[in-house]
Amino acid sequence: MNSSNTQRPSPEDPHVREAFAQAYATIQGLIEQRSQAHAAEHETIAKYTQALQAPFAKIIAESPEAAHALKELRQREPLELADSNVSLPVRGDRSGGPMFNLHLQEHLSVVGAPYDFDWQWGNPVAGFHNRFNGQIGVDGSSGHAQHGASGRVEAAAGIGLAITTDRPVTVSVRPFISYWWRSGVAAYGAFSSAETKGGVDAAAFLDGRIIDGVRRSELFSDSRSWAGKDIHDDNGIVWVPDVTLGFAMQPGQVVVVNFGAWVECDHTSGIGVAAAVGQVRATVSWIVVERFL
Repeated sequence: MNSSNTQRPSPEDPHVREAFAQAYATIQGLIEQRSQAHAAEHETIAKYTQALQAPFAKIIAESPEAAHALKELRQREPLELADSNVSLPVRGDRSGGPMFNLHLQEHLSVVGAPYDFDWQWGNPVAGFHNRFNGQIGVDGSSGHAQHGASGRVEAAAGIGLAITTDRPVTVSVRPFISYWWRSGVAAYGAFSSAETKGGVDAAAFLDGRIIDGVRRSELFSDSRSWAGKDIHDDNGIVWVPDVTLGFAMQPGQVVVVNFGAWVECDHTSGIGVAAAVGQVRATVSWIVVERFL
């Protein structure tokens, strides 16, 4: 391999596989910490809201009209997930090797699919991750919605790239990512609420440590409480600075770079019903790796 260019080692190399395993373990640990923090916060809030809701629930139970209205409210049509077959630009599906790996300058490489790894974590309705064409995506659903979880949903899916170098360098990694998203929130009744957010993120790992990121490009964020429903969707291209990574490397080190689609959804039914859905589809068309000696 030409020593004047940033190097891309084989994903079958034991050191590369170990580097990815360490990166994935780090992600899992961070998610577990966040989940525990959210659970503790939810438990604290629930303790107070349940005390506030009790008098309302008693009044409703003693009124046939109110009890019937609450029953009807809880039978409203749930939010639905959109068709998952969203068409996004794909620059091919080639498993035989990189689509292009151009050495445009001494310090610049452009890498296309297939990438080295794909991955998924969390509790999605569905995750999409194809290292051979760069397509990634995730569906999340919480509450009174199609496939809705009983609690909080936090999930992501994506692809990974391993790089190394033959000399001390500073590296910049920036992807070109097109996307589509859809969000939906609904809440009907006292103390009911729903929230959803999602987007694309990026992170770089060395020996299982995050050395840059996690950088999150938030494509949507929506919420509702007590009464109403909102459904939105859009598409476009991720603003490159939001997901550009930069770090220093020493010879022989293997850095794993991940790009993923993420979704978070949550709801509180209160005295009523609530739902949240979030969907992201994206294509990592290419990744520019630039090094500075």
